[in-house]
Amino acid sequence: LTSRWGCRWNAHKTDLDTSWVALLGQTSGQGYGAAVTIHVEQNYGPYRESTLSIGGRKFTVRQSAY
Repeated sequence: LTSRWGCRWNAHKTDLDTSWVALLGQTSGQGYGAAVTIHVEQNYGPYRESTLSIGGRKFTVRQSAY
């Protein structure tokens, strides 16, 4: 993630029932450069998806069945 100096940003899950997706490490900050790590658990069930908001942009995580 890269933002202008002094600009605040955050990362969060927008779907509450998504324990299979985790944001690790830095999830908020201010200024230049940061790494947001997304951990996704293995899927033994049906297809699933979740939406993340990182730096004001939406990202969809889609996972097929195992």
